[in-house]
Amino acid sequence: MEFQEDIKNLVKVSLLASISLGYCYSVGKIISKGPLSAPSIPLFRFLSLACFPIGKSIPGKNPTHRSPLNYGIKALLLTTFLKVYHDHGDHMNPMIAWIFFAFSLYFFLDLLMTISSIVMEFLLGVKLDPQFDEPYLSTSLQDFWGRRWNIMVNRILHPTIYNPVRTMSARAIGHMWAPIPAILTTFAVSGLMHELIFFYFTRDWPTWDTMLFFCLHGVSLVMETTIKKFVNVKWSLPRHITAPLVVAFVLVTSYWLFFPELRRCKLVERAFEDYGAIAKIVTFVV
Repeated sequence: MEFQEDIKNLVKVSLLASISLGYCYSVGKIISKGPLSAPSIPLFRFLSLACFPIGKSIPGKNPTHRSPLNYGIKALLLTTFLKVYHDHGDHMNPMIAWIFFAFSLYFFLDLLMTISSIVMEFLLGVKLDPQFDEPYLSTSLQDFWGRRWNIMVNRILHPTIYNPVRTMSARAIGHMWAPIPAILTTFAVSGLMHELIFFYFTRDWPTWDTMLFFCLHGVSLVMETTIKKFVNVKWSLPRHITAPLVVAFVLVTSYWLFFPELRRCKLVERAFEDYGAIAKIVTFVV
């Protein structure tokens, strides 16, 4: 009975959202448009664009195209890492176990987003950009957060948080220093959103470790960009040195501040429960 009630609630929410978006689409059709308005799009595409984080590709800023072999290797590594983590995670050094878990999480998210992109391309006829661009190859924190990790979120936060704060800060402290409060504010907002997500998972008062994690990375990114700005050198460390340093910094700080929150909200256990629930829904519908 409880399972059927969940399905009814899901149908009600989905139906209400669809009706609301359908109303917006209909009103947009009725009201006269100005000369700068975008051309009308089909209803199904409008619903998809409204419900999912889909944005237009930016010419010259698309992530590197990856071959099917790349995804095949990631699928193999995901299976191997999950097997090792599941069978030996309790007996491993906690830091080593976290490394296996972190890479498994990245491989899983990357493959999931790729599959979703293929489905959306088939249904909508549009090609979506990847959400990740090989973050383990990052040569700096700026490269990691700005161009390689969770690209869609970066594209959302940049115009909504970073640009407005930078514009306002430029009037008070000048264009040279304006990026500093913009970066710190952006990471603070990201930290608050993650704390809110974990609150919905646990329903417990936040520990603020996740907030501290993002604030730490915000301060570190400010230091990195400031050093680059004032230390005018024409050489840089090789990629095979900077990439491991960046990955190590992200993993260590994540293990210190982010991983405990994942364990507290029992992310892995809840994920498997959700997959089981989805399988039940599919079986029930079919």
